[in-house]
Amino acid sequence: MNSDSDLAIMNDAAKILSMCGVPYEVRTISAHRTPRMMLDYALSAQERGIRIIIAGDSSAAHLPGMVAALTPLPVIGVPLRASALDGLDSLLSVVQMPRGVPVATVAIDNARSAGLLAAKMLGVNGNVDLLARVSQYQEDAGDDVLKKAEKLQKDVTPHVEIIMGSDSDLPVMKDAAKILSLFDVPHKVKIVSAHRTPEMMFTYASSAQDQGISIIIAGAGGAAHLPGMVAALTPLPVIGVPVRSSALNGIDSLLSIVQMRGDVPVATVAINNATNAGLMSQYLKDIKNDVLTKTEKLEQDGWESYLNH
Repeated sequence: MNSDSDLAIMNDAAKILSMCGVPYEVRTISAHRTPRMMLDYALSAQERGIRIIIAGDSSAAHLPGMVAALTPLPVIGVPLRASALDGLDSLLSVVQMPRGVPVATVAIDNARSAGLLAAKMLGVNGNVDLLARVSQYQEDAGDDVLKKAEKLQKDVTPHVEIIMGSDSDLPVMKDAAKILSLFDVPHKVKIVSAHRTPEMMFTYASSAQDQGISIIIAGAGGAAHLPGMVAALTPLPVIGVPVRSSALNGIDSLLSIVQMRGDVPVATVAINNATNAGLMSQYLKDIKNDVLTKTEKLEQDGWESYLNH
């Protein structure tokens, strides 16, 4: 977190991790006041055995994005309410990351969701007991539509599923499929509508874990209920892609997906940015090399020559 004043909120993530038996550490690192410390921390995180980083920040909220730019590890961002804009500035700063640098974003001040999402992400790597504890927590919190997590079937290949509310979302969601194909990650693409086929959505989400699905990428526009409803019905991690499909330019989709209650997190990426939803570590390295090549060319040729080529 950026300051010890954020601890009152970020402590909720620690409580969830403690309840799930997940080891963690808490640190204060400022992107603005201690930028060199942030650099050293992010660059060495993977070598020190860290698997997931939960980063909380407010106002300009640069910490989650800068850490994500410096490490291949998944970063979960918690936008904190600390200004006259009531946290909306923090939310947009954290979630609207460029392609190649995803930050899985939860609702404003909702560190509890970040902790729960981290536990889910660790659980899908084969820790069935952890998934069961996450599922039990969600049931205890009042999500009576969620079945208790059962052991992952050993006779099915774990895969990612990309779902969307309509085939009109496919031009955006295809980017997630392209990234998964690039890394030979088994995946399927389906249309599941929360509004037009709600019963099918309930059946799909409730049985997803038994079907061998490991992660669900869900895209939706407008009211955008699909990612949140699916997340409410499964202990699996759900990554939400807000699709720009209305006069509000996707802001309605973004807020509908990211502003989930504390017990039902959805890892949200930027509007129309399905690429980030499917992104993996090697692709981050490729993006970095591409940026460095362009930077070198710009320095050598000058901006005028660069633009003319």
